[in-house]
Formats: sequence, C-alpha cells, structure tokens
Amino acid sequence: MLPRGHPRTGGLIAVGLLAAVLSGACQGVPTSEDQRRLGLLRERFGASYTFKLEWEFYLRVKSRTDSEPKLEELRAIFSTFWLEPDGEKRRDSNHAYLNAYDRTGHWMVQLFWDRTKRAIVAQRGREHY
Repeated sequence: MLPRGHPRTGGLIAVGLLAAVLSGACQGVPTSEDQRRLGLLRERFGASYTFKLEWEFYLRVKSRTDSEPKLEELRAIFSTFWLEPDGEKRRDSNHAYLNAYDRTGHWMVQLFWDRTKRAIVAQRGREHY
C-alpha cells in the first residue's frame, strides 16, 4: 500500500475510477443478439407495439392500439426476445425484464424468467424488480 500523498496514489485512484465507469457503462449496452431480436420483434409485432431497450435491464413494450396489451402476445414477445429455440433463456443479454404499457404510457404488467419454475412469470402491481 502506498503512503498517503505518494505521487502514484492519484494515478491509482484515477485508474480505479475509470475501470468502474467503463464496467458500469457496458452493462446496459445491447448485444448484437439483442439488436437482432429487437428487429424480429419489430417485424412480427410492430403493428401493435413499440419496443425500446431502456436502463440496464428493461425491454419497454408499449401498445399502439387503444386496447390493453394482451398477455398471450406479451409472452410471445418475451419468448422471441429472450428464449432459445430449446426453450432455455439465453445468457448473452443484460436485459431481463419486459415492462408492458398501454397506449397512454400507463404501466400494466412486468414479465420475467423464473429460473426455479423455468417459466415466464407475469406480475402486476410492481414495475421494477
């Protein structure tokens, strides 16, 4: 450990801060597979919904119509974005939650993968895990 006031102490602090900033900034960056699957969502469901990756963990799905987002469609959207063909959740994405909103932007439901049940779970009453 360097003594307080040593000339290299400031450099070590700067390197540590830079590493922390860079590692934090990369967490929410969509992967190439995220981008590809986002394109699939827009092709398949774009007439009814808009899609946006936000913050570090969320896929925002907003209805384009006056009706509430349909749970069956939201499950299909979740599957398209997160699940592999064998039904397992892919591991190459930092995004983990689907937050669904009506046309006015009112939050309706959150979907996520339950590792224990190995199933898509829908919960109302909370927007963020």
